[in-house]
Amino acid sequence: MLSRGGLLAAPLAQGDQVIILSPGDGATVSGAVEIIGTVTHPNFVSYGVLYAPGPAPTADSQWVEVVFGVQEQVENGVLAVWDTTARTEDGQPVVPNGVYTLALARYRQGSDTPDLFFVRNVTVNNEEVTPTPTLTPLPPAVPATPTAVPVEQPPTPTPRPSPTPRPGETPAAAPIVEEDEGGGLAFDVGRLRAAFFDGARITLLLFGLWGLYVFGKAAVRYYLRTRRPGPPGRR
Repeated sequence: MLSRGGLLAAPLAQGDQVIILSPGDGATVSGAVEIIGTVTHPNFVSYGVLYAPGPAPTADSQWVEVVFGVQEQVENGVLAVWDTTARTEDGQPVVPNGVYTLALARYRQGSDTPDLFFVRNVTVNNEEVTPTPTLTPLPPAVPATPTAVPVEQPPTPTPRPSPTPRPGETPAAAPIVEEDEGGGLAFDVGRLRAAFFDGARITLLLFGLWGLYVFGKAAVRYYLRTRRPGPPGRR
């Protein structure tokens, strides 16, 4: 006798079978579970394998498809593979550890309702996987950039521009500049010579003016003496 939907039914005729052979009632499973069984009928249309939380089917059971609409009959073979380790996009398990009920549903011509076979009290027990934290590599150390320290250089003497001679003129000799041992300018020989001659000319001019002054003063005195009138009565 087989249990269908919680009711007792007569044995199925040969070529008319719907049964899950493995796992059986009360089994504990994990990982990818092969659901093995037989589903045949002369008027076979398709079958599906489903699961729902809880130890037994109820009117409120929330069924989830493992496979559905399979149009090939199976005899003592793999009906479906139930992956109990599947996870959602956010890492949550699709089939959390717990107790479930499996169902094999067969659809055939001439019947509006499927033929059902249940496996009760199936425990899913997968090891909890602790996610390994991802280590973020530290950025490479950036070497310190040395700061340039400005070094003051001694001023470089700027050469004096040489005057451009006019047509017909003889270019003047460039002044001779002597440097002392420390690299600084000592004196300009040409300028010193020119200053000497200028001083001599000024001195001579001053002496000449002084001589003219003395001579003029003497001439005025002589003129005044010669023009002075004599005593009255003298001619």
